[in-house]
Amino acid sequence: EAILPLRRGANGKLGVVAAGSGGMTMFAPQYHIAITNTGPDLGAQAMKAVYDMGKKAASDYLQQQGRDGGRLSGAYR
Repeated sequence: EAILPLRRGANGKLGVVAAGSGGMTMFAPQYHIAITNTGPDLGAQAMKAVYDMGKKAASDYLQQQGRDGGRLSGAYR
C-alpha cells in the first residue's frame, strides 16, 4: 500500500503516477466497467464473469508490459 499522487497523462486520463527505479515513471491503468441491468439483480455467476474478465485484462497487461521495451521490462529480474 502507498499514498501516491494523481496526475493526468498525455491523453488526459487521470491515474496514479509513481517514480520507479532509475527515474523511470510508471502509470497505473484504470479500467471502468459499466453494467446496465434492466432485469433482475445480477447473480453471482455474472459478477464472477466480470471479475474474471478484469483479472485476465490485468494479467495480459502486466505480461505485455514485462516484455522488452515495455514499461515493466526488467522489473521482474
